[in-house]
Amino acid sequence: ATELDEFLQYAGNMKPSNYTTVTSMIARWPHRWPSTSQDPPEVWERVVAVRSLLLQTIQDNLDKDTQPHTQTDLANKAQLMRALRHQQRSILSSAAVGLRKCGELYLSQELLRQINSVQDPSELNLTIPSAFETVKPTVKLKLAMSLRVQDTEDVQNQLQVLSNAVKFVQQSRKDANWSEAEHQAVWILEGRVCTRISQLAAFPNLRSSSSQSVDAAQSIERAASAYQRALQRPGGSGHASESAAHNPDLRLCGKASSHMGMFCDAILQSAAYSSSDSGAQPELLPAAAQSAAAHMGGLEKVASMVVSNTLAALSFGGSGATRARLHLPRLLVLLGQYPACQEAWAKAAPRVPTWMFLPWAAQIMSLMERPEGEALVATLDALAVAFPRALYFPAHLSHEGYSTAGRERTAGCMRRLRSPTLGAFGLAVNDLTFPEQRFKAWAERVRATIQAGHPAQAREEYLQMFKDCLSETDMQARSAGPYNLKFAKDYGPQALRKLGRNGEKLEEFPKWCADMMKKMDAGAAGRRRNLRRTDEFSLWFSNFESGTGLNAQHPSYKSGCFRDDVLEVPGQYSGQAAPNATAHVKVAGFGAEVQVLSSLMLPKILTLLGNDGQEYPFLAKGGEDLRKDERIQVLFQLMGRLLQADAKCASRDLRLRTYHVLPISTRVGLMQFVPNTKQLQELVVEQVGDEKMALASQKHARWIAAEGGSKGGTHAYLEVLGKTPREKAIKHLADLHNEIPAGALRKALLVRTHAAELFLSFRSRFSTTLAVFSMASYIAGVGDRHLGNFLVDCHSGDLVGIDFGYSFGTGTQMLPVPELMPFRLTRQLCGVLRPLDAKTLLKADMVLKIWTLCIIITQF
Repeated sequence: ATELDEFLQYAGNMKPSNYTTVTSMIARWPHRWPSTSQDPPEVWERVVAVRSLLLQTIQDNLDKDTQPHTQTDLANKAQLMRALRHQQRSILSSAAVGLRKCGELYLSQELLRQINSVQDPSELNLTIPSAFETVKPTVKLKLAMSLRVQDTEDVQNQLQVLSNAVKFVQQSRKDANWSEAEHQAVWILEGRVCTRISQLAAFPNLRSSSSQSVDAAQSIERAASAYQRALQRPGGSGHASESAAHNPDLRLCGKASSHMGMFCDAILQSAAYSSSDSGAQPELLPAAAQSAAAHMGGLEKVASMVVSNTLAALSFGGSGATRARLHLPRLLVLLGQYPACQEAWAKAAPRVPTWMFLPWAAQIMSLMERPEGEALVATLDALAVAFPRALYFPAHLSHEGYSTAGRERTAGCMRRLRSPTLGAFGLAVNDLTFPEQRFKAWAERVRATIQAGHPAQAREEYLQMFKDCLSETDMQARSAGPYNLKFAKDYGPQALRKLGRNGEKLEEFPKWCADMMKKMDAGAAGRRRNLRRTDEFSLWFSNFESGTGLNAQHPSYKSGCFRDDVLEVPGQYSGQAAPNATAHVKVAGFGAEVQVLSSLMLPKILTLLGNDGQEYPFLAKGGEDLRKDERIQVLFQLMGRLLQADAKCASRDLRLRTYHVLPISTRVGLMQFVPNTKQLQELVVEQVGDEKMALASQKHARWIAAEGGSKGGTHAYLEVLGKTPREKAIKHLADLHNEIPAGALRKALLVRTHAAELFLSFRSRFSTTLAVFSMASYIAGVGDRHLGNFLVDCHSGDLVGIDFGYSFGTGTQMLPVPELMPFRLTRQLCGVLRPLDAKTLLKADMVLKIWTLCIIITQF
């Protein structure tokens, strides 16, 4: 609309006085293109059509203008004519790039065909040298089209097209008068094309061809040569001394380094591939990759090139750094496999902005016990100096399990991570877990250690247990609340009498522990009050005052403590940009009450009061190690960013709802509370009733016992699984289904939407997030997906997964009955989507998610 208004203002009266203004108007167009992620392709087409019409109209008016002009007017007219010619080409080129990013490859191809004035509509002409602004989008389009191959014939066609693209680039480079930066960009393009050729040559049905193997080896060598030429351009082999945002040459260096690192990693993994390996197929032909690795100096050298080039990309910044950040975990793996990588890391890591390592700080901490940890000490120390609050809890949590080697390597880091405030906060959060629950968790651990035959370790664990929940003195020292103190007063003296002050009579522990638990269970009902005062658990919360942390002038200050020992609201170190700690929200206080939830471990909602006037609710969860949950959320956030970067996924709003997780110790942590949510299980029970659900569960248990014989439990289930006919099991399942209405969950959600239009929007979000979460959890090997581990946002319909204790495939290995289903899609979930077919509806989004991630991985 703005462009039409401007055009109508001047086009109808093309006077010489308007020439300069019209030229300026056209110059603003490149800054007004639609969004590749938010706007559909039709918008791009309309913009191209309207702008082309405007340019043609202006051109016609200029041709009709035959009146005599001054020399100045003639110069302005000539400048406008040049701007028109340039803009027509620029419009087509920019729109072609935008449509390619939107996934509309054939529309993009048509626009490029118009630029090149190609007469043959069947194929782009890749034999005529062209300007850089045409070469770059043309070759990138061909690369994008090659990612959509589905069968052998497609592969063979694309191999020919990409081979022509290489010749086109090489010829254009010879004949064109390009700048150094344009030459560097084209070398990167040539490397990418050759890389894709070598990837297509590894297509399963083509591998048997010996000539294909030779071509693949040549393509790998050409790709390596092209990337190295790109890195040899001015600035390519140097180091970043300024931000890439202000230096386009540095961005190109970052891209070249990133692509070179990913390419070397493909060679490394493919060369090490064995036909006996299970899982994914090699990205490149193993024989060709092995030949290339030998030519480059061997696997050790190639691995060090992966590390050095990826870290160089991080130091240069730009889009190359964005890609390279995703591969940092891979570098940490290589450090343990190839010793030469440790030296490469030590040289290159200091040049990388420290904040880029933040998302993987936990992984770095976990490697301190291993030989490669020595190479990571400097990186860890830099993180501790720059972002001590972000590293405090991960470092102390890992430090609990270190042996002598790990403790020695992290000694300097731990000296820098002394914080009385954060330490006291962690103890106070631990005290929010009922002492009875803490006692039971410790008791199971001590009993298991005794049974394993480790008395010294069992005694040490008992002493930790006594200090945590039985010692009145220790509790008073950390300002524990009256509920914890009463527990210690009631049971602490009994422990001293029965087991000794230092656990001298620990052989009595199992019997004494069983007696104590019976007494504790008798008073369990009193713990389930919905609301409790925060200071019942810890007086530290009510005594906390913001800004009273120690500083260097404080008489109690010790060397190594934080210079500004304040408490920040968790979750502000995303690792996606350099943190500005001075702008972070600080904790000004805590809510006077905690809400006790009704789930098994009785977690509590603790409200943090920010100094910005906002409330930040967190779930304090005891009795669990939340490190897996934290890693899963990081992985889901990464997947979500990759999906949002894809135009088609963004247009369908395919995203994952995530939340921040802060593991404080192996026994307790904080999880960002997701407001306006209910468990799916609660919603079903709300409609069906507890009694009916219990009857269905009991009916199933009786059937398992009857069919499985006298063994009972898991043995009976496995017996049923092995011998019961399929038809009989299906009939039993149908009988159970008849006990519970199929639309119970749908009805519960309908009640929460007050209009049909709202429910349709709600159902759409439910379907989309169910599809995305199902695929994400399948990729991450997430198990234990019962209805209690799903939340639904009752305002938007977003589905949120919780409790990721069985992740990364452990559900198939650690459970007595392995979980073999890839994701949960039961009758209740399908019922929400009625009358639409759940399979058809979910399949489209699931396929798009998997396809997008595969393409992104291939591009990297």
